[in-house]
Amino acid sequence: LGGVTLSKELSGGLTFGEDVEVSWEADGWDETWVQIRMEREGQSWGTVTCNATGYESFNVDNKVWSKLNGNLNVEYINLYVGFQNKGSFTAENGLKVETVTRAIHVEVVNEL
Repeated sequence: LGGVTLSKELSGGLTFGEDVEVSWEADGWDETWVQIRMEREGQSWGTVTCNATGYESFNVDNKVWSKLNGNLNVEYINLYVGFQNKGSFTAENGLKVETVTRAIHVEVVNEL
């Protein structure tokens, strides 16, 4: 997993409605996704997850923000970039085993 970077430095973290491009290197990963998660008291109050499989960057812009409610009183707006591989094999006893391997990069934790 290569570094995850933002197109600009965010002063004080991610704020609602702010445009930013996220880029990464994900060689060897089958799936990639970007998630914006608005939280209060450890609970999700709004989440958008976008499939970014096959891409090396993603724009968090009005298309993403329009899916969330900017009037919610949240404490944090977190940005995650997730990577996932799935696999399966048959064990010696004949049982089918499915595996999921994930790596999640937390780029921003915004404290209001």
